[in-house]
Amino acid sequence: MDLKKLDNIKVPEEEIRYIKDKIYGKRKSYRFKYAVASLALVFAIGFAFPGYTKDLPIYRNIYSLIGMDNFGEAGDLVNAVDNDKGIEIRIVEAVYSNNTVSFSYEIKSDEFLGEDITLMEDFQYKNNRSDGSSGASYFEYVGDNTYIGYGERREDFIKKDVTPLKTKVKISRINSHSTGKEVKGNWEFDVVLNQKNAQRYRFDKEYEKSGYVARLNNVSVDDLGTEFDVTITNNLGFDVFAYHDYPIQLKTESGEIVDIKHEGGTGRENIMKSYYRYDEKLKKGEEYTLIISLSKNNDVTYFETNADGTGDVKEVTADYAYDENFINAPQNIVIEIPVKIE
Repeated sequence: MDLKKLDNIKVPEEEIRYIKDKIYGKRKSYRFKYAVASLALVFAIGFAFPGYTKDLPIYRNIYSLIGMDNFGEAGDLVNAVDNDKGIEIRIVEAVYSNNTVSFSYEIKSDEFLGEDITLMEDFQYKNNRSDGSSGASYFEYVGDNTYIGYGERREDFIKKDVTPLKTKVKISRINSHSTGKEVKGNWEFDVVLNQKNAQRYRFDKEYEKSGYVARLNNVSVDDLGTEFDVTITNNLGFDVFAYHDYPIQLKTESGEIVDIKHEGGTGRENIMKSYYRYDEKLKKGEEYTLIISLSKNNDVTYFETNADGTGDVKEVTADYAYDENFINAPQNIVIEIPVKIE
């Protein structure tokens, strides 16, 4: 079936609600079993009852199928395809929000690659440059040698808010940990991204607890939800990264406490720069509390080698492990930051 024709499928409103309940009402590990069955139901209903109308372009809702509804609602359709080594990779949707760049994928292979796969992705920018990035990805097997998922980067762009952002996505390898299979290839995409319009609120407020200082720089609200830009330092004389900032929570005006996503960040010169995302928009005039939980790193050893991967791998103990201030510091530090936008 030609996927381009799916926009013409008509589905009764009540059936769409039923399908969404079946897909999203289950835990992620079960979601795709229901998704496959639900898609079959959509096809049957769409052809049998074309008169009961609502358009449902299934092929563009990858984000929603993997539980990222806010990305699904904010995503722009790309629908770019490249083929190599018997594998078709399609970039379905894209999101460019603040400094976050994300793509959803559909991957079809001539042969089974394994239940779990990862992509070796490289994001390049023709009209900007990044000093560093953190990222995440997730892929799920949905049957018939087909996978869906996403890849995301949080970039430390040199130039802020460049739009449109001219992006080249290069995928050089597909791996499966379960089968040990590796497929090397060359899949390339040129994608122009438009940044989501955002309302930004500057705070520049510092809050200290037990020697650690959290500074809320700004809050940004766009179609993807709410992003908190936070800088963490300490006055204790040891490396700020002796603690990690997790979990992150938000307390609403009604008193409900919800977990929010750590988007990653960067670090230099004893400064921890972090970004946290709440999947909903903050409501103007309401009072919220950002709760940052800092936990001491009990594992004070790490491994190092040459940057190119050559040479011996050495186990190293962090300098702060012997610092009296670190030894005597509390195991957990919680910093609460009041947030209200007008």
